[in-house]
Amino acid sequence: MILDFTLKKYRELCSVIADLDYSVITLEEYFTLRKLPEKFIILRHDVDDEPEYALIMAQLENMYNIRSTYYFRTVENVFKIGLIEQIHNLGHEIGYHYEVLDEANGNYPKAINIFNKNVDKFKGLCEIKTIAQHGSPLVGQLSATSISGIWVIFKNILKGNKVFTNWVNADIWKEYDFKEFGIVGEAYISIDFKDVYYISDTGMSWNNKYRLKDVVNQTPAGFDKFNIESTNDLIKMIKIYKMNRIYLLVHPDQWRDNLQDWIKWSILKHIRNNGKLGLKYFWGLNGSHAIR
Repeated sequence: MILDFTLKKYRELCSVIADLDYSVITLEEYFTLRKLPEKFIILRHDVDDEPEYALIMAQLENMYNIRSTYYFRTVENVFKIGLIEQIHNLGHEIGYHYEVLDEANGNYPKAINIFNKNVDKFKGLCEIKTIAQHGSPLVGQLSATSISGIWVIFKNILKGNKVFTNWVNADIWKEYDFKEFGIVGEAYISIDFKDVYYISDTGMSWNNKYRLKDVVNQTPAGFDKFNIESTNDLIKMIKIYKMNRIYLLVHPDQWRDNLQDWIKWSILKHIRNNGKLGLKYFWGLNGSHAIR
């Protein structure tokens, strides 16, 4: 039996997709093709941390002639030029995973300037045509990608320091137009979610209860009660159910083959997910706009 959220399990998922009559398309293709395939899967990856896992995943997909979209943050530990070039050269789309309202603390003019400068960072590597907001609830350089990072967050909470942000980065497009930057679509706000079935592995889980900001409130008719608990459930759904348009969000750093690494990451994700549930409850009590 193959453990879930390992690269071996992801290889199985890719093999199933490749054997079926689905076309796998990038976000750019979804926004620009004159006629979409009758049956397709949009395959998207948010590279939040540890980008070396994105390269492994991109190479694996290439073995199955699958092209997907990789959204990179521009923080130092993620924006690795050589690695991005390798993924782009494999035929995958590269996009910008922006978090500018968080970076600008809600200052819209400052945020759009940051966006412009960061889009320029990709020039010379590839042309950015689509974007996706980053949905971390943490402010500044705080990170929950390690036990030590979680401990730092906890100490800041005890000190009364600001730890969580309520900004939704996609809200910047209520004031500005991304098309002015040559962007053809945003991975959340430009999608008709009544038309495509959105499934995310956020929190090392296909269950949407752990999502904070990458939440959509629409589902194609007839599939609103479909429950996916594991990648096996997802594979079963793809094989059996008559669903023509699927949108998969997969985070590469959540899929690991080394058993010790997998166990550590699973424990960390369990801690983070329970923290998210608590934060979700707190935001709900306080009427925060961060969940939508």
